[in-house]
Amino acid sequence: DCFPRLLNELFVAGIESPQAFPGPQDPSVNAVKGGFGEILGIPIHNYAMVTLEGFVGVVDAIGGVTIDVPFRIVDETYPHEDGVTVEYIDIEPGVQQLDGHLALAYARARRHANDNARMGRQRCLHNAILEEADPVGLALGYPELAGVLGDSLETDISLSRIPDLIDLIPRIDQENMISIRFIPPTYIGGSDDNGFNIPNTPLIREHVKIVIKNSR
Repeated sequence: DCFPRLLNELFVAGIESPQAFPGPQDPSVNAVKGGFGEILGIPIHNYAMVTLEGFVGVVDAIGGVTIDVPFRIVDETYPHEDGVTVEYIDIEPGVQQLDGHLALAYARARRHANDNARMGRQRCLHNAILEEADPVGLALGYPELAGVLGDSLETDISLSRIPDLIDLIPRIDQENMISIRFIPPTYIGGSDDNGFNIPNTPLIREHVKIVIKNSR
């Protein structure tokens, strides 16, 4: 009664074992929405999936992102978003204006860093994208953005809801945004026979409830 692998493998598990994830949508979507909902203790109503190349296109469409890079990021064997080539990535510390390709590399680079450090970079990148994605910028980049998303976005959010979601962007108060990183040791309840961490699900659910209550 437990998925024995890492949470980020749920989508692939849906492809490999579709019979294990029955439901109203594609097995991989059922797996991801169901798995995250189970751990967080809340229903996951919708999802949006963007390919790596699509992510690059979205960042380029909004004019890139500004990141204050705290440490030099080097990856001698970085896998390009095309899924074929490998390249050398070197992002210097300091305030940097990153295009889509380098922004993705900043979030994905694994060499000389652990997963927790990488998650911190991804969180930083999310915040930077929110700052860049103001309504005016979205409007100016809409033709390019629409083309990118049309080719690389998969979602069950209806088109009729997109304008409402865009209208919410100016109301996001990043100064008071609450974010939790479910990382060891606080949110680990043990380990399985293979040494993989088992999440402390009751504690995670409790803290999710607190965050939602204090965010309203």
